[in-house]
Amino acid sequence: MSDDCRVYLESYGNDDPTKVGYVKTSTPKYAGWMTLTGQYRGVSIFELDVTTCTTRNRQTFDTSVSADDRVQLLESLESATAGTIIVGVTIDTAETNGTAVSFQNIVGSFFTRYNMNLNGFGFRDKFAFIIQKGYPKKTIFLRKSRFAAGSLNMTYLPFGR
Repeated sequence: MSDDCRVYLESYGNDDPTKVGYVKTSTPKYAGWMTLTGQYRGVSIFELDVTTCTTRNRQTFDTSVSADDRVQLLESLESATAGTIIVGVTIDTAETNGTAVSFQNIVGSFFTRYNMNLNGFGFRDKFAFIIQKGYPKKTIFLRKSRFAAGSLNMTYLPFGR
């Protein structure tokens, strides 16, 4: 494992003044950079390789408007191999507009198993997470409401596996 590995995550809602979200690592070749475009709206997940401090297999799911993408996100999370470290961020919004809780209804049980509380999660709220498949107690999850000032930032320093 790279001793000086750091993972930086930033999530935002479309109401935030700065519309930049990303997952990147401290290696010179960073993982991803997402700006406010329709192709990145929803939830983006990456696999983290702590031995090289790099990410791979980025997948983006437009969970705010696509029921299929909600199901595909859940299937991607559930099908990951035990021990895989997955990092995720929201860009713009993960949930549908209005009173529906479509995102929560599909992925809620997985998030609950991994100690990620989506109760009250709404349109343009944001979250970032790091999970290790098969180890729910290692989950790191932050969330911020739509009307809380600014984007959500997280820095992760992996240790051990």
